[in-house]
Amino acid sequence: MILQDKKNEILKKFVDICNELNIWYSMDEKSLLLLFSNKDFINNLDCHTVMMTLDGYETLKANYSNNVLDNINNSEYRALQCKFVENNFDIYSDQPFININLLIPTKIDKLHKVINFKNRYLSSLNNILSYKDTNILSIKTKLFFNKLLKRHFSLLTFKSLYNEIYDEHFEGYIVTKNIINKTLYSKWIPNLSFKTLEKDLNDLPLKIIYEYETYLKNMYGENYPSYIVKESNIRHINPIELWDISKINNSKPTTKEDTKEILVSKEIKEDINSQE
Repeated sequence: MILQDKKNEILKKFVDICNELNIWYSMDEKSLLLLFSNKDFINNLDCHTVMMTLDGYETLKANYSNNVLDNINNSEYRALQCKFVENNFDIYSDQPFININLLIPTKIDKLHKVINFKNRYLSSLNNILSYKDTNILSIKTKLFFNKLLKRHFSLLTFKSLYNEIYDEHFEGYIVTKNIINKTLYSKWIPNLSFKTLEKDLNDLPLKIIYEYETYLKNMYGENYPSYIVKESNIRHINPIELWDISKINNSKPTTKEDTKEILVSKEIKEDINSQE
């Protein structure tokens, strides 16, 4: 699919823009791990992930508004995860994207209060409500029930979450993720200098936080270079939706209509075979 084949191309575009506008960023999560891993697992990633400050993100958004997707600038999109995309007009098309996590100064006590049942539930509910369809039964079931419940719950925007976490008398920084849960604690950085190092990926110089080693150990363990990122059949077919590609007849649809046609065709064949 285009989104997987061109993930390095859109990363280069993002990096060039950040360099042009002097925006601070660092690679994050598995994209950061990839730069130090004993194994090349880039084909197991649907997209790259970066971290930015809110000021940097707002600068990016102001200058390249068509390339930024969040749950404030697009009413179809409800998830907390900010994204950099080729275009934010057709977010359900097969296009490459980058996940953007925000770096927020805060205190541990305040973080404890934010990771509460309400926020955990709202982040999960709104993430699923961004879907139009999927062939993954567990997500499909949640989508059905969440649509029934959504009128009882307000939208949790990335900006309101930022304001809830932020503390000017901070003890450290937390790096956000798409869902609020206890794994957020692994992304705590007590001492951040904002110094960056450079590491190349396919001859593309990328910036990484100076404190990368402690950060990676928190997320992936002491022996993080040997951490295994497994291949999975659960993949993005667009910046929003995950599908089980093993159930799509080994084809890679380029549009949602193609996907549905393939799935329907496979289901009809299975029904016929079961009756023989």
